[in-house]
Amino acid sequence: MESKLDAALVADVRALKAWARRMTSARDAPPPPDTAKVSVRLSGDRAAVEAAGFVTQIDAGEILVGTVALLDLERIAALDAVVSVQSNRRGEPPDAVAATGEDPGRRARAQTPPPSPPPAQAPTQAPPQEAGGRAEPLDSEVTGRGVLLGMIDSGIDIHHSSFYEDGRTLITQLVDVTLRQSISASPHLTAGRAHFRWDPPPTLFCPAPRQVSAELPFPVTAQALQNAWAGVTPEIQAGDVRVEGGPFPAHPLVITFGGKYNSDTLDSRILPDVVCSPSPAVPGPAQFVVDRVPLFYEPAEIDAALQNPAEIDFAFRDAAGHGTATASVAAGAPRSVPKCWQNEPYYRGGVAPGAGLVMARTAHGDDSKILAVAHLMELAAQRGEPLVININYIDHTGPHDGTSHLETYLSGAIADESVRAVVIGAGNEGAADPEPPSATVLSPPGGLPTRGWHTSGTVPANGPATRGIFVAYRDTRSDGFEIWYSGAARLTFDLTAPFIANSESLPSPVSPPGELTATVAHHPVTVSSVLGVPPHGKNRIAFSIDPVPAANMITMGVWTISLRETSGNAADFDIWVDSPGEHRLSRFRFTERDRTRTVGSPAGSRLAITVGNYDNEDRELARSSSRGPLCDPDRTPKPEVCAPGIGVWVARARKRDPYGYTPRNGTSYSAPYVAGVVALMIEANPQLAHDEIKKRLMASCDPPFSPHSPIPPEDLAGWGAGRVNPTRAVDKARGQAFADAGPVVLPPAAYPAWPSHLRARAAELRRRAETSPAGRNLAALATRHAAEVRHLVDTERRVTAAWHRMHGPALLRWLLADVHREVPLPQTLGGKPLAAGIGRLLDELVLAGSPALRADLTSVRALLLALPGVPLADLATYDDHGQGS
Repeated sequence: MESKLDAALVADVRALKAWARRMTSARDAPPPPDTAKVSVRLSGDRAAVEAAGFVTQIDAGEILVGTVALLDLERIAALDAVVSVQSNRRGEPPDAVAATGEDPGRRARAQTPPPSPPPAQAPTQAPPQEAGGRAEPLDSEVTGRGVLLGMIDSGIDIHHSSFYEDGRTLITQLVDVTLRQSISASPHLTAGRAHFRWDPPPTLFCPAPRQVSAELPFPVTAQALQNAWAGVTPEIQAGDVRVEGGPFPAHPLVITFGGKYNSDTLDSRILPDVVCSPSPAVPGPAQFVVDRVPLFYEPAEIDAALQNPAEIDFAFRDAAGHGTATASVAAGAPRSVPKCWQNEPYYRGGVAPGAGLVMARTAHGDDSKILAVAHLMELAAQRGEPLVININYIDHTGPHDGTSHLETYLSGAIADESVRAVVIGAGNEGAADPEPPSATVLSPPGGLPTRGWHTSGTVPANGPATRGIFVAYRDTRSDGFEIWYSGAARLTFDLTAPFIANSESLPSPVSPPGELTATVAHHPVTVSSVLGVPPHGKNRIAFSIDPVPAANMITMGVWTISLRETSGNAADFDIWVDSPGEHRLSRFRFTERDRTRTVGSPAGSRLAITVGNYDNEDRELARSSSRGPLCDPDRTPKPEVCAPGIGVWVARARKRDPYGYTPRNGTSYSAPYVAGVVALMIEANPQLAHDEIKKRLMASCDPPFSPHSPIPPEDLAGWGAGRVNPTRAVDKARGQAFADAGPVVLPPAAYPAWPSHLRARAAELRRRAETSPAGRNLAALATRHAAEVRHLVDTERRVTAAWHRMHGPALLRWLLADVHREVPLPQTLGGKPLAAGIGRLLDELVLAGSPALRADLTSVRALLLALPGVPLADLATYDDHGQGS
């Protein structure tokens, strides 16, 4: 039943069987793992699955997560109740190049960060707030209040000013699924001794740590395991690993990692699971189960850590910095400087700063993400609040058709009528630049072109097709690939090494179903070809190329895949590099790359909102943004929408100054932008279910933009409904019942950063205003006095105060965000009449301004005070005294 197992599990079962066969000649060879954490998709009762040896750890309805002996997998897969079995897939942040600040495939624009401004001062009359509360921004009516915004990412820097106010945290809760594990006995326990093994990741001071291992008889106390591990390697100091619980196996052992394993220099998401196996090894079902145990931190605990610069006893960090950045985009506290009329780099803040921010730091495996989502749903139910979840991990194994177990679980989690939404970045696999001549041979990893991990084509009936894999110099990893095709076609597979490796091929092509382990030009190569993979019945060829053992390197050059159809049926195929990593050095030849169908998992989840990335500077789709559609029979479009994701200013982790921000690129930052917009929509209408949220969000988008007409098909496959328009999205959420309630003002960060075409927007607004005599008068006045007013706002304290009290920065952003509004100015701003604020500003400008400014403002004062709520079309009926006809 290999068709029900994913490629990784097929390879693991094969490796364990191969080891067992050579035991007589290689008794000293270390055994491969004999158990695995997997997920099972069910179509019936789980009792039969558990009776076959599966130990359930997470019951997620249609999806079960648990532990199983590898040799039991085939028997479990044969059960009628089992649809499919998947390995605990490892997802990576979709913007592996985010740290460079460059968009893959796009020439980087010069970015000149603004000078660090002085720290923002809290309002002198700020209302008191409870622990974990959030001070309400003064210039927004909708901020995401009453909505829980859950981020599943690498953690958060609680000391960054985006996440605290007046020394108290703005975070609702922290959840950590990386630092604590428990070991318990399964119902199948027969052993009397256990082998406890853990492979510590390299650290700054211990680049190559030794394996921590101990074999102990039952019962095992916590102190016995602690002492045994400490005696194995001196690198583990007190505070690095703490063992509690026991005695085992009657009671679980709980292992908590800290010290060097929870620091600003080590990403705790990479901490592997402890391995517990019977000693001696015995055949049969899994005897031990290792669980991830969440750790929770409430606002009071976070506040205590804020008062302690050393962060002693606070086990929550963000070494990667990714979670801090994405959380600041979604719900960071507003931060601005006096020159708020300036361009966007002088403003920082999240789209939904009023939402209840929850950060869940998870390991890379699917199991910890399911655990985090389940907790977020439980927390939202306890608080009686709507929930928006933003996930920032991407995996590229599988058929890319939205049927992975994590994608299935996410769709099921929001399928009911409760107010929930899941927002996921599409990924950054869309770029496909040619290899520069200097990078075709001896270029180091950093100089390689980006992406190019998908290709596609058609094998004609009874005919051949080939594809080339470009392997760069110094590729020391095992390179994996998956080929997927549908229908009655049957494809044979062959692989040929580059010319410099004598163009050696497999001993014979592999026909379906079949498997082969062979050596090609001294490279170990493994091939598995299976038919009828559920749920769509696709066919899969998975193969891997391992480095030459003597050189620990894969031969550089072009490896050739040869496919041949043998049943008389043409076949469309797709090939992906399996789980591309940040420095993966294999990709398809430039002329054969396909930028479509590059949306990874879990972004293919049917009910999730998948987000692409566009450059707000030129309004073009980012070349790196992954393109759809899905590879299901319906070619389901993905992503649904796009949002700004180039040059997004985000919070930097471990930067204690209030303005530790930096520009980043990728769907990692367009997705939390949309998550914040969705939170605003839900606050505006708390009755919206997930389908209405997605429908109204898509219906409110601005159309896709391209300098080319028509838009190239591969770009259309990445735009979805177009560019998210936050103002129209909130208006759509409010519905017709609020059509006459007037415009809503959003947090400034909700409006896309002001790009260079800002002047075009201002010119369009002026053109519309100048269709009336009163409008022409106002436009002329603005031209004459703009520089003086700007100078007064910057330098005169009373003018500056009046400008901010009338929420001038938010007003400008709101006004220029959509120059085609029928109502150019709202009647209220920040809950106060805008006309009153305009009056106070005019008073201060008259006192501080030149005689010419004073005279002009006096002449048009009545007209300016009459503007709030007046459509531009009606401006023609007004005179300079604000009187309408």
